[in-house]
Amino acid sequence: WSEWSECSAECGGGLQNRTRGESTQMKDCNVHNCNARRKRVRSVSLDTEPENVPVHLSVSGEDLCLAGKLIPGASYTLLDTDNVQIYATLKKNGLYKSVTIYAGSTQLDSITITPNGHRRSLPRHLGPLRINPKSDKVTIRGDGGLVVEIRTIDSTGLRVTIEQDADNTGLLGALIDLSDSLSIVKKNGGQKVLKKKNKGYLLTKSTEENCLTLSSPKYNKQILGELDQFRDNNNN
Repeated sequence: WSEWSECSAECGGGLQNRTRGESTQMKDCNVHNCNARRKRVRSVSLDTEPENVPVHLSVSGEDLCLAGKLIPGASYTLLDTDNVQIYATLKKNGLYKSVTIYAGSTQLDSITITPNGHRRSLPRHLGPLRINPKSDKVTIRGDGGLVVEIRTIDSTGLRVTIEQDADNTGLLGALIDLSDSLSIVKKNGGQKVLKKKNKGYLLTKSTEENCLTLSSPKYNKQILGELDQFRDNNNN
């Protein structure tokens, strides 16, 4: 996608657009009241330093809890294909405050899901997507074996999982690829080790969650890499 254009208005509501090939996306911008302009503050500065945020992976049938360097309050690209884009605002606990799905060429071809939003008002179709809303989760299906599940966790945030046969350029796609490249093996004595290529990392039971975690937190970055590259600066 191209960069977002400048907003058409400094306050009172305007539009921005970006293009990719013959497709165009639009979104609202500067919707604040003009009289309150001086009081408007961005929720996240682009200079904010990433923090340790929980990242959950499924590896060899085990739940693995890691910590990735991400920015709570920032918007991240979870999925980016020719037909569907999904952006989400991250919370410090690793859940998402809101999830926005685009499946068309304009701002009208999108939905935003929040933990306490009304599921019944969601459309059953969005472009090529089929939407099945329930009280605790929303399941979205599309072409190429795409299945997106957005589940409400304790009414405080959203957890998003994605299954897709095709490549996914986005944060969740990178985590899926990472999970597929890892394995967990058991050493003599029952000690479990996380294997990445030719390296091994000792694992231990998390004292806070029912999952495995690295015995030394300093190796989190070696496993996860630079996750903040998926931050969508244009949506902050």
